[in-house]
Amino acid sequence: MILDKKKINSILEYALVIILFLIGIKKGGYYKQDALIGVCVIQIISAIFFLLNIRDIKKNSIVSLFLLIFSISYFIPVIFNATTMSGALNFATRIYTMYLIFCLVSSSENKEKYVKSIVAFTLIFGLLGIDEMSFRILDKMLSSIGSGYLDDNAGKLSSVLQYANILGILCTISILYLMNKIQTKEYSKTKKITVTLLIQFFTVMMFLTQSKMVMLLTIIFTTIFCFKNKKREKILYNFVNIAYGFIASVLCAKFNIILVIILSLAVFTVYNLLRNNVEVANKKVNLDAIVIALILVFSIVNINLIINSSMVTRLTDYFTNFDSTDLRLTYYNDALKIVTKSIPNLLFGIGGNGFRTAYETVQSIEYISLEVHSLFMQVLVESGILGLVSIIAVIAYIMKKSENNIYILMLIALLIFSAFDVFLTYTFMLFVLAILFGMCVDKVEKVSTKFKVGYVILFVIVFGITLSQTLATIIQPVKVDNLNNSLSKQEQVINFCGLSLKLDPYDLDYINNYIVACRTYLDIMDIRKEIYGEENLEKRYEIISKIEKSVNNELKYEKNNKYVIEDALYYITKYLDYLVVINYSSDIEQGYVDYLVFLTNNLNKLIVNHGYNDYASQMYEEYTGYILDVFEEKNMLLNSDKINSLLEAIK
Repeated sequence: MILDKKKINSILEYALVIILFLIGIKKGGYYKQDALIGVCVIQIISAIFFLLNIRDIKKNSIVSLFLLIFSISYFIPVIFNATTMSGALNFATRIYTMYLIFCLVSSSENKEKYVKSIVAFTLIFGLLGIDEMSFRILDKMLSSIGSGYLDDNAGKLSSVLQYANILGILCTISILYLMNKIQTKEYSKTKKITVTLLIQFFTVMMFLTQSKMVMLLTIIFTTIFCFKNKKREKILYNFVNIAYGFIASVLCAKFNIILVIILSLAVFTVYNLLRNNVEVANKKVNLDAIVIALILVFSIVNINLIINSSMVTRLTDYFTNFDSTDLRLTYYNDALKIVTKSIPNLLFGIGGNGFRTAYETVQSIEYISLEVHSLFMQVLVESGILGLVSIIAVIAYIMKKSENNIYILMLIALLIFSAFDVFLTYTFMLFVLAILFGMCVDKVEKVSTKFKVGYVILFVIVFGITLSQTLATIIQPVKVDNLNNSLSKQEQVINFCGLSLKLDPYDLDYINNYIVACRTYLDIMDIRKEIYGEENLEKRYEIISKIEKSVNNELKYEKNNKYVIEDALYYITKYLDYLVVINYSSDIEQGYVDYLVFLTNNLNKLIVNHGYNDYASQMYEEYTGYILDVFEEKNMLLNSDKINSLLEAIK
């Protein structure tokens, strides 16, 4: 046999590492399309690994069980309680894939490759972020794979992850890992200098992200590390590293960032080379104290530069201005309102991406937030008490049982960060969390046959969903609104959109594309009618019926979404006469009454559920006036008392 099982396992694990990197570089896998193919491939890798090692695969039974329950808890709202079906399914498959990654890492014979890969990825992300390199130089290449910036004028170093705080916390856990390597490994002088340079580079990058919480966590946890490992003499050196990294990052903002980083790393290299070799009168000089003194002198001389630096102003603002904290407390309060709305919400949540759909229905002040800004609160909203208890049980068990101190420290830093910041929607960070869970697990045991059967059944179901979503993404046509198409060509576009919709029927983008493709078909028909006098009422009715069905599905699958309500108001009024003829040919008057009721109900949804949103309020006013105009005209034609009373109610 050319490849034995051990070699195949190794190939699979390195393939997993590559996929993780690709997800990371595609905006951290924030959007569905940026993570979907990667998630599908990871599931395939997991299946091959499981089949290959089916006789002797091992897991930590407690952690594995609760992570499995956690992933199942994200599927439960999909059945009966999700506010957004597409988001709920997408998140459920992500969370399950997180569980699969944990299984792979915990049963690996070389776990450390995964943490080393996180460090390597963070280095690449940092390099791509320097001076917006990924945007200025590599934008064309990165854009071709769906990576790059949301905004090319990002004020903070965010790199391809687009959210600076995420890059910052990756730097923090990388610093902790590398500090531990220096303490525990007998490195050659060259390798030791290389690792210390990496630590310094990550420190500079961490400060450049300007994340207040990350800065504090880095200072606190690196200090804890030194005390915990009884390396109190390293506290001074750690302070030098932090202070020097801060000064370098301040200078980066004032001067050429690339030049400053190169020079700062060069000086730091010299400092490390001389650190234990400088003697005066046969006595070793404490170079750490000298460097700190120089840093203090520099700081005093350049006090205005430092005080006015964005990092210092953000930190002082953190302790003097509590607007950000108050806003987060508002998010948490509104999240609790959503959870306590009903028993199913409390027990099982409202599904992945649920907060962004539902928060406007409970908010008491105006704000826009797509996240709860807390891992644990978001889990509670999305998967209820079942999901929250499951993830807390995993964390509690690992904290109590694990003996891998450095990984526990890295995990705690990541969990504290995620408790107060955006986290769950970044697929890459979910998988980083899974890797740290796997690294912290010590005890593994063989899996029972019953569990294996259940594992296979669940895997087949989830993989079927993921594969279907992935195929839908591949099939979906790029352009759906080309007025230059012939009717037959546009009908092909509709069919392709319809195929994507069959494969992934809950995706709002696919529903919307299908509607736009149908509307374009009608527009082409209108052009041909004007030029050639052609009309095919049967086909027109067929296409309009498809639009109505899709609009109703939008409302069904995306509860309370203001943009979906806008679609309903727009398309129903646009094709009102046709819809009445199609659906109420025997009672035209009743048709207009029913559609007026339908439209007013959706108008009421807007004002009740989105009263604090300016766009929704503007939409409400515009469509109220428009619908009044349309139906007052219909009322004159039909002389209907029912329509008249409804119009009075709107007024």
